[in-house]
Amino acid sequence: MAKEYNLKTVVCTINGVPIRGFSDGDAVMVATDDDIYSKQVGADGEVARSNKGNKGGTITFRLMYTADSNAYMQAWKTLDNVSANGVARIAILDMNGATSVLALEAWIKKDPNLTFSEESGTREWIWDFDKELRPQLSKVIAQVLNGL
Repeated sequence: MAKEYNLKTVVCTINGVPIRGFSDGDAVMVATDDDIYSKQVGADGEVARSNKGNKGGTITFRLMYTADSNAYMQAWKTLDNVSANGVARIAILDMNGATSVLALEAWIKKDPNLTFSEESGTREWIWDFDKELRPQLSKVIAQVLNGL
């Protein structure tokens, strides 16, 4: 039996506010800053691995130029520039499967690049986070619905 995927069933929120107006292609990307483990090989071939401990990374939202969520992102950036209080919670819930991401402390890393052309274009908002949690989907849903 064929399985179905639909981006419309991936829910992304920043402090509980849904993000909408995604561009085509890769709409949301989550990347870690570093490898989980490093490996060191001794002179005799013995191998040791070390947990690097860096749980940080980035979340990139690719929005259409016309998306209302651009104004929301801009407001967060302005808040952070003015008061250093632009830290937010980001939740990504994939209702197609069991994937979920929860960043309890995230902030806008940089302004999106601006391009203007015949087509409306895309704004890429990159958020940095200090640590990412990937709990079971049911737990994330309960936390988001209960306001963390």
